[in-house]
Amino acid sequence: MNDAFETRMRMLSKTGLRIIDTPSPPDVPSALEAIQRVASMEVAPAVVISQNSPDAITALDRAWYKQARENSIFDSADTFLLFTAGPGGERLGWTTVQWTQTARLSPHLQDQDSPEFIAMSVDGCRLCAATTEEYDYWIVTHHFTPEAK
Repeated sequence: MNDAFETRMRMLSKTGLRIIDTPSPPDVPSALEAIQRVASMEVAPAVVISQNSPDAITALDRAWYKQARENSIFDSADTFLLFTAGPGGERLGWTTVQWTQTARLSPHLQDQDSPEFIAMSVDGCRLCAATTEEYDYWIVTHHFTPEAK
């Protein structure tokens, strides 16, 4: 697990996000629950960007940020929870991070050369994810109902 943790911290440090050294709240949905909401067969993406689009990764990053803002992922201090795909990801769960003006997530949070990450509001009510589906990048949003949390 140390190796997976170190790999995640190196990946996150490249994004420009500020890593906050506080555990995620115990009552938020688990990373696995969030993955299930993003990977469900019934998921309809909020945004679709063709991988063949010029500057597709930059467009994905901009669109993700816009959706994250519109879906209240950031708290008043621009803090949120982040899950990154990859080895050991589910065991590590959420990392608390803070948005910065220089942050770029999509180029750095990739699993097997594909952007894959889920952001969740600190209260565990909303998520905004970037994922790769065949020839497109998807942004998926989800609002957890109180009984689903």
